[in-house]
Amino acid sequence: MGPKKTVQNQVAKNSPQPFYRTIGFFVYLGQIFGLFPVHGCHGPSASDLKFSWTSVVTFYCILNSCITLLLGLLYFLENFRVGFDFWDYMLSVWFYGVTGTMMILFLKLAFHWPSLMKKWELVDNSMVSYGYMPYLNFRLKLLTTVLFVTALVETLLSKSIHLIQSYKCRREEIEGIFEYLMTTVLYKPVFIYTEYSTWKGVLLMIFNTTSTFAWSYGDVFVMIIGIGLALRFRQISRRLRLFLREKISDIDRWREIREDYQRLAILTKTVDNAIGNITCLCFASNLTFIIIQLFNSLRFRKDLIDKFYFFFSFAFLIARTFCVCLYAAWINDESREPIYILADVSSECFNVEVSRFVDQLRYDNITLSDGKCCCYLRINIFTIKRSRP
Repeated sequence: MGPKKTVQNQVAKNSPQPFYRTIGFFVYLGQIFGLFPVHGCHGPSASDLKFSWTSVVTFYCILNSCITLLLGLLYFLENFRVGFDFWDYMLSVWFYGVTGTMMILFLKLAFHWPSLMKKWELVDNSMVSYGYMPYLNFRLKLLTTVLFVTALVETLLSKSIHLIQSYKCRREEIEGIFEYLMTTVLYKPVFIYTEYSTWKGVLLMIFNTTSTFAWSYGDVFVMIIGIGLALRFRQISRRLRLFLREKISDIDRWREIREDYQRLAILTKTVDNAIGNITCLCFASNLTFIIIQLFNSLRFRKDLIDKFYFFFSFAFLIARTFCVCLYAAWINDESREPIYILADVSSECFNVEVSRFVDQLRYDNITLSDGKCCCYLRINIFTIKRSRP
């Protein structure tokens, strides 16, 4: 391979798919759970992305968030009425508060999503010579499928436990297991203020299920954004290694790759400003529920399915939190990689653009909002793992 061979000939593919279109399936999936009311995700251009306050999807998202927050408020009021009950009421207050806030944050993000994806599309177009990120579409769909199927299994286990509890404990004066499940086990604070009916119970089950998946949706969203940005930084690192192998000394070529990195760094900071509240809420809520589950482990469980559900949900929660940390910190890892590559630039290839690139990398710290926390947590985890005998 001669030094005159261009970098473009080393790229396997030269027609990248816009990122907004790659995650279009994920945006539409969120709308099922009352999140992300954006239209035109599979259009030919980011200009086709639209948000409308008058659309049916937006109305559904607002209704879902309001009912979720209302459920949290009812549990909060009931907690004061009966006295402080952490396990039966405050956990529900925290859960519905987090998921309701998550829905509002995604509604806010949907309003800014078209303009954000236009900026992302500009970066995709400027990096067209780098090619499409390999297997990105498959990787994102596989990640989404695995996490949501696991969340579905967790939800079914939870509902099964409540159903068994209702079957064992239902009173004779209340007809039907479902009625006891709604009025006594799951939504007692709601049916204190309103008369029970089956359709109300079904609606509450639907809103509870959407709230459960909305919590997982935020985690998967942070992972997807982390993957999309980290793989772009990895493409720049690969091209830098190619520059070193080809012994590229053309200052214009070095300026182009430095500007590509600069545009990607600016995009990362712009994305961070847009989704920062979501990433912090995901990270904080996961850590809080881990602490709660640790205390919950002290409770005695007699039923086998109850024990299995606890360990399954706890393991899923820890794994999900760990993945959020890794993918959020992955952006920082890939953005720092070029500085180690540039340290190997030979003297005959070194120029003012390389020097500027090194200075930029030295003082620029690129992460998501909780990226620093994720980096520290991940380092501590791996340090503990290495220190084990």
